[in-house]
Amino acid sequence: MKSPSVAVQQVAQPGPWLKLLQRLAFWIPLVISIAVAWTPNPAGLVASMAGSVAHIAAAAYLAFALSLAHYRHGPWPAVAAWMMVWGVTIELVQLFVDGRGAQLADLTADALGIAIGCTGYALWQRLTHRARDQADKPSSSPA
Repeated sequence: MKSPSVAVQQVAQPGPWLKLLQRLAFWIPLVISIAVAWTPNPAGLVASMAGSVAHIAAAAYLAFALSLAHYRHGPWPAVAAWMMVWGVTIELVQLFVDGRGAQLADLTADALGIAIGCTGYALWQRLTHRARDQADKPSSSPA
């Protein structure tokens, strides 16, 4: 079994397979979210709190995954900008999809989710760097 410090180092410095998995963990859900958003809704479906929660959750996950896959050392403004392009594009295309429409509430939920995802990634990065730094320190126990 690997020690926690080895596991932290592997996540902080991923090999080619882990990089591929991290990128797939962003791109596959991104494509799925676009496909779902551009699917016509059944008639009479109204915006609900569940829809806002879904927007927040999707945007938070995708912002975190984008940071991990492509912007490991920043900059978070680039992640926020790309994710807002995602949100605006979805809303604009929904203007032309039956049973859908653009909603400012959806963009607001996306922005909140993006902020949560970027903040979560920054916290995760701090924790992994702190754990890696502690693992790299020589032991000061007497011999």
